[in-house]
Amino acid sequence: MCPCMSLIATVLFKRLASDGVAVWIQTAALNFPMALCWQIFFAGPLVRLVFRVLTRQRSAAA
Repeated sequence: MCPCMSLIATVLFKRLASDGVAVWIQTAALNFPMALCWQIFFAGPLVRLVFRVLTRQRSAAA
């Protein structure tokens, strides 16, 4: 997901010239640490909690 979002950010916010690929790789490299930390510490646990709660409710209702 990080490379795709970095590509979108590069196209929207930075000028693409002959070095567009290099700018995109630089943007992805700069975004990757934050994206990894966000996934490990916030988004992943939150999604697991939501699915755990939903599955408990569904199995209790059945």
